[in-house]
Amino acid sequence: MIKNNWLRRTISYDFEAGEAKFIHIVIPPNEYTNVVWFTPEKLRDSMPLNDGWDFYFAGKNDVAQPSANANWEKVNIPHTWNARDAFDPRPFRDSLDYMAHYKRGIGFYKRKFFVPASFQNRYMKIDFQGANTKTEVFINGKSVGKNANGFLDFHYQVNEQLIFGAENDILVKVDNRFDYDIAPHTADFNFQGGIYREVSLISWNKTFARRPQVSTPKVTPTAASYSVKSSVRTKFTTAQKATLIVNVLNPINEIIATHTHQIEVPAGSFGVEIESKGVVKNPLLWSPKYPHLYKVQQQLYNTEGVMIDLTTDNFGFRFFDFDPQKGFSLNGRPTKLKGVNVHQDGFGKGWATSLADKKRDFELMKEMGCNYVRLSHYPHHPYVLHLCDSLGIIVWEEIPVVNTVGRDEFIKSAVKMMTKTIERDYNRPSIMFWGVGNEYYRAYYTPEDAEYALKCTEEVAKTAKKLDSYRFTIQAQNDLVDERIMSLTDIQGRNRYFGWYGKESYKEFEPMMEEEVKKHPNWRIIVSEYGAEGKYGYHVDNPVRFDHSMTYQWIFIKPIGKPSKSTIIWQVQLFGICLIFRVGQKLVIFRTSIKKV
Repeated sequence: MIKNNWLRRTISYDFEAGEAKFIHIVIPPNEYTNVVWFTPEKLRDSMPLNDGWDFYFAGKNDVAQPSANANWEKVNIPHTWNARDAFDPRPFRDSLDYMAHYKRGIGFYKRKFFVPASFQNRYMKIDFQGANTKTEVFINGKSVGKNANGFLDFHYQVNEQLIFGAENDILVKVDNRFDYDIAPHTADFNFQGGIYREVSLISWNKTFARRPQVSTPKVTPTAASYSVKSSVRTKFTTAQKATLIVNVLNPINEIIATHTHQIEVPAGSFGVEIESKGVVKNPLLWSPKYPHLYKVQQQLYNTEGVMIDLTTDNFGFRFFDFDPQKGFSLNGRPTKLKGVNVHQDGFGKGWATSLADKKRDFELMKEMGCNYVRLSHYPHHPYVLHLCDSLGIIVWEEIPVVNTVGRDEFIKSAVKMMTKTIERDYNRPSIMFWGVGNEYYRAYYTPEDAEYALKCTEEVAKTAKKLDSYRFTIQAQNDLVDERIMSLTDIQGRNRYFGWYGKESYKEFEPMMEEEVKKHPNWRIIVSEYGAEGKYGYHVDNPVRFDHSMTYQWIFIKPIGKPSKSTIIWQVQLFGICLIFRVGQKLVIFRTSIKKV
């Protein structure tokens, strides 16, 4: 039943699309900003494993297991051993080595957990939302898997290692030391070690539906097509017959389409793939002002008609373009992208921030007037993407290829990161750009370095387009020593600091960017970074470069943005970096009060 408050909402006419008028239903934003990124259904039991861990930092030398006399300390997850040294106040040129200015080494985590005997006939997996950089997980003394990606989730089936109806031991080895084959090598942010996102033990039926992939190949104001690709698998040793029902729900949770599939799921790891297609007439389009979210629901029934699995995920209808001369447009309307870069740090917490911290930060960005965010320089927590969906913030998400590029194994790792990022976040309507890297083609590169930078860009960008042909690929470069690299992505991001670094004045920013636009009329240029450092509360009468006043910061930021149609300020708040003198260019202090200028 439709609630009365829905009937009282107003209907306005937004713009004409051919002969038909697009009717936009105005919904107050606070009615749909509740976010759930994990599966809430009771058919899947999720046991949080965030409290009551013991932690031991073993140092920089390679060790396979913690020593017998290890000095363990009590911690909770999320946790990083760089929560404080990420903001070390010591000067840059002290006795410490540049790369050793914060802890990089091996840490161990351990705890016990009870597994009910009733879970014995279910599919069990241990799930990590993020641990940096390399991780190995042991359950009851047996290794269950290794991960070499510091920014994406990973999980392992653990049925064989668990003892049901008893206490179990888990030991996790985490290593944030430099690895030439894993991005990033270097950057102006710290690579914080630890299990800095949540851990859980998940139990579900041995026949289950994986996360669906929802595409919206053609969207107009009067009609929108969708395709839901479902994958059903079984861990039983014999084939299983089942019924899959795929429902599409509108923003007020009414079922507007149902697709029923009778399937037989073969035993093994591949399962069966099913596609459900349809068209929604007069869709409510997603935008920063009206972030309407539809849902896709997968219900899986066994031959006795009992529901054995249920999943739900949000998606949205929108269409967008980027004209080299006119700039970005969303749903047929010119849209100036106004936003910020953001790291995942919290003061005193480093990367180990809570979901509440993230919610507060992104609500503040929305309050500041942002309609756009660049998640620098790596995939952020999946909860962040759901926040952007519900708040109406357009997203540039990228992988952590920063400053330098390795060789073939590095490129394979980068391609894998892009693949996993797109697979994880494909359904998020807020994402419109896949970033392949940041400032990784520099003037000091050797010819060999340069060729590998080109190769990395080409392979990662091609992978992104193969997996997702609808969204744009994008890169951010500062030096422009070889223009070949810029043509390898759809959008060209430019990190420009006229008036801060270099000899140019901030007054030359627009003329120089206008000249770049004229020189490259076919490029789709975004100013991906700019900014000036400012100390909160510090104002001067005669502002000059490097005075770190909010006065200079304001006169620097205010006029910029016209030539590129889109600009992103660096950075929304402070972040941890061993180069202490570089921490600045921020709009918000860590206590999340907006800088008043």
